[in-house]
Amino acid sequence: MSEFKHFKQQFETKKYCLLPKIVPPHALALMFQASILNRHHDGYMEFDDKTMAYGRYCDAMGEALLMMVQPLLEKRIGVSLLPCYSFLRFYTPESRLPRHVDRPSCEISITLPIGSYQCKPGNWPIWLESENRDIPVHLQPGEILVYRGADVAHWREPLEKGLWLQLFLHYVDADGDYPDYVFDKRGRLGPVSLPLKNRPGINLPDRKD
Repeated sequence: MSEFKHFKQQFETKKYCLLPKIVPPHALALMFQASILNRHHDGYMEFDDKTMAYGRYCDAMGEALLMMVQPLLEKRIGVSLLPCYSFLRFYTPESRLPRHVDRPSCEISITLPIGSYQCKPGNWPIWLESENRDIPVHLQPGEILVYRGADVAHWREPLEKGLWLQLFLHYVDADGDYPDYVFDKRGRLGPVSLPLKNRPGINLPDRKD
């Protein structure tokens, strides 16, 4: 019997599973401190009107974790993956994440809490719909929720207080319907250049349609 059989079975039947901490604590601490510094770097993060939150598409450390986590994830859920992109987001009490499903590049997604300030880790669940039930999933920094982002509705209730840093890692099934979305239709993994002129919302790369 495979060491990870129970993860694979839950992912197949419920379209999500909760994985233990596979990102080292020192890596989380480094990313949290670096992101706090980058948050004060004018233009590094952009404000999104839909979520009322600051985020960064393809942060360098996020892209590194996208690659680092991939083989560990493949072993646990039994799916061959192609990396698409990472996304880093700071949530505040003003932020909103309505119920939604994601685009094809997020076919198989990870949400990973990096750290928080003035709010207790684990007290702010992400909600998802599975088997016609609304399920709250409480995550500690380093714990991973993997889910089929293009199929499973997910959302957040407002954060009560403080600052919360969340990293999203997105993949597609190498043998599935969306292998052409590898790298999110960019030429490669890694940070993208910010636009030379201001554009509304979160910065996206120039991708092939």
